Amino acid sequence: MPRIVIVLALFCLSAAAPAGAAQPRWLGGKPFKLTADHNAKKPNVAVDAAGTGHFAWDVNRSGDDPLVYCRVPRGARACQHQTTISLPLESFGEPQVLMVGTAVVLIAHRCCGPGEGTYAVVSTDGGTTFAAPRVIGGIEPGQAVAWPGTDVVALADDVVTAGVSFQAASLSGLPATASAHVGEGVSQDYDGTIGFAGQTTPLVAFDDLHHGFWRMWSGAGDVNDVASWGQTQSLGALTELRMATGPAGVVLMAKRHFSHPFSDQYVARRYDPTTGSFKPAVALSSTAVEDDVIFRDVFEDPGGHVEAVWIANGTHGGRTDPIRIRVSGHGGTTWRAERTLVRATHDTGFNLQAGAAADGGGFVTYDGNDAGPLWAVPIPKLSAQH
Repeated sequence: MPRIVIVLALFCLSAAAPAGAAQPRWLGGKPFKLTADHNAKKPNVAVDAAGTGHFAWDVNRSGDDPLVYCRVPRGARACQHQTTISLPLESFGEPQVLMVGTAVVLIAHRCCGPGEGTYAVVSTDGGTTFAAPRVIGGIEPGQAVAWPGTDVVALADDVVTAGVSFQAASLSGLPATASAHVGEGVSQDYDGTIGFAGQTTPLVAFDDLHHGFWRMWSGAGDVNDVASWGQTQSLGALTELRMATGPAGVVLMAKRHFSHPFSDQYVARRYDPTTGSFKPAVALSSTAVEDDVIFRDVFEDPGGHVEAVWIANGTHGGRTDPIRIRVSGHGGTTWRAERTLVRATHDTGFNLQAGAAADGGGFVTYDGNDAGPLWAVPIPKLSAQH
């Protein structure tokens, strides 16, 4: 298993938005509390076809760390059903929630000792009951993605001294033991993220805190063997990479830095299968409104709509640390105007995660820097995002 380095997020105060800058319109939703447990951390969410949010998070305990599942139907403002799942050892990585067909799949990593590994916990009845947890692999997930049309989960780790690795793990077969060291040659990798070109061929992107890189599987040979992957290619001076995949293709979200401190911008780049490369960057956040942006997630729903979310760090228009959202109804080719999803998180908006149904409606969830309370806010349907 790759050796993981724990990195503390460093936060600094940033300047307020330029005087007189118009704040993006608020979409009208208000956050609600998933749990008040201060030991809860790193919530994740997937949204099913009915718009129900399926949430999961880890809980720090003095002994074994449990995994908690919570179901929130569209229109509700609290967990309507909650389950605590016992797992051994200490939680590492990011717990994940995936929709694999109609099944709800929870992914969580536990380390270190007997029983360590990456677990899958599967529900075939919408989260009412779950099968016993089973180890499917060994990669500590920074991101997990369902391989379209299969029962395979693709895993990529996050902060790794030896370089990011990729692992394809079956939900029904033997646990995966091999992995593809796709980040070989880079001294330390961050932000491992997965996309699927043509929804069949995995590609992995990562950065070294200065520049971004990506590699694609050749389509032949063992996907868990790096020898079957293409060459590492540059994404330029981009960091905080995150990819989303859906019926409209692959979209990469990343941060572009400018020359002076606390001046950066989130951008989007579409993968172009005809050229086998990423298209030029399109700005998502506006430096006229927010010149310090942190955290992010991007998600493509089954309707091909793309939702990108981030925190506008610092004080903006008299409100503290709002969550912004930018939506594309065309798979990331064109984008609607920037909007405000949450008007103030009061410096408790960390580790954003998003999910949505085919109509664009869903949820964003977040914590207070690896600590509870945990929050969620609804994303309105695309037709209601005026």
